[in-house]
Amino acid sequence: MKVRAVRIPAGITDSGKLLHILADGLKFPYYFGHNWNALYDLLCDFSWSDEDMRIVIHHHDLPALPSSDQQVYLKVLRDAVGSWSATKAAHRLEVIFPDYVDW
Repeated sequence: MKVRAVRIPAGITDSGKLLHILADGLKFPYYFGHNWNALYDLLCDFSWSDEDMRIVIHHHDLPALPSSDQQVYLKVLRDAVGSWSATKAAHRLEVIFPDYVDW
């Protein structure tokens, strides 16, 4: 199983920058739309990869996005992780936050 991991650095305050870091780090396909819906679609369907994958998104802290963007981002992550845990697919998605993050 191939692992693709990305570290989200501390101090992210812009959703565009966050989406760019995710796209580059996880090697999303060229057609990634750099929006929340596109992120959700790619995290829930790894058909854009020819290999079984384990994707790891490791956060240094909780991104300090504007409140509405932060809520959407966390919902995308929660729902995407939930979609994989409900299947027996070979793919895996892991999202890691430091223990001290209170969300």
